[in-house]
Amino acid sequence: MKRLLTAGATAIATVVAAGSLTGCRDDTATEPQGNPSYYVAPNASVFPSYVSTTGIPYIRTRIEGEVTRAGSLLDMNEAGWAVGSRFTGPGQFIAVAVNVRTGDTVRMGTALTGGSQAKAINARGEVVGGAVFVQPQAPTAFHWRDGVLTTLGSGAAMDINNKGVVVGYSWAGSSTYPWTWSGGEIQRLGTASGWANAINNSGQIVGAARIDGSGHEIPVIWRNGEPVSLDVSWWGEATSINERGQIVGAGIGPRALWSAFLWDAGSVIWLEPLDGGKESFATAINGRGEIVGHVVLGQVNRAVLWRNGQPTDLGLSGVTVPFENVSEAYGITNSGQVIGRVGQGSNRNGVIWTPPAR
Repeated sequence: MKRLLTAGATAIATVVAAGSLTGCRDDTATEPQGNPSYYVAPNASVFPSYVSTTGIPYIRTRIEGEVTRAGSLLDMNEAGWAVGSRFTGPGQFIAVAVNVRTGDTVRMGTALTGGSQAKAINARGEVVGGAVFVQPQAPTAFHWRDGVLTTLGSGAAMDINNKGVVVGYSWAGSSTYPWTWSGGEIQRLGTASGWANAINNSGQIVGAARIDGSGHEIPVIWRNGEPVSLDVSWWGEATSINERGQIVGAGIGPRALWSAFLWDAGSVIWLEPLDGGKESFATAINGRGEIVGHVVLGQVNRAVLWRNGQPTDLGLSGVTVPFENVSEAYGITNSGQVIGRVGQGSNRNGVIWTPPAR
């Protein structure tokens, strides 16, 4: 039985009103027609174009006024609005949206305690997010649209579909519970602890929950408001679902290591890591079944694109900035552009790779 909660969701801040950040999100039901039209930002001083160490073109984002290159991009819609966070001072992260075609920047979440990060954007330009770091007491889950910021309690809003339904989690004592938000109200998903990571346009929700007496969170899909095990792993989480109902995530795999998986109609495929890779994590899947995430090579992460189960190293920007040794991919549009970050340690910057179309 679902337990209805009050959202306490009142608009608390109006920030830069930059029009609608509209476009077609990666979970749109409409497949791209013909060859995708990849973005080329006209302002090279804002978005210089590079070729990665593996030969894949990418652009590096720049946010006016940022102190260092520390930050992330996590999602992008087909209009070219990418969302994530930027470092603006000691301990200060704020959620941002960047138009990779024009260089326009929208800052949001400046009224949130302890900083904020934008997690997802839909076709209507609605942005959701939450805390950069785990802060049980901070009211950092938020929804943003056309300059109006609405707080949704502690935790984070993790995803939003094109109908405006939001999923995420909040804190209850030392554990978290998953929820949906629509029409100004938060509704808890089942009674198990856990978190909701993603929702598609059909309303299918995936994430992680403690069920069946498990001492750990396991990958689940919610059906009729209750979490149902994907029978993938005894420990892990589902991170993304597309319109076909294909689900990706990470769990303890056959090698007894964290491994990326694809769940498709009840069948589980463990995705191959890069040569020499140890653990692997899948973070997003688009409408064409292309998957992104990262593989642990040595002691660092490397961004990966899986097509038909085969991994492609998205590469680093080592030709331009030799010290960089880390890359991670967090999102992929239906056009095939990959959203993530590159850098070293905490000194990282949002990038958008453009893999060759197939």
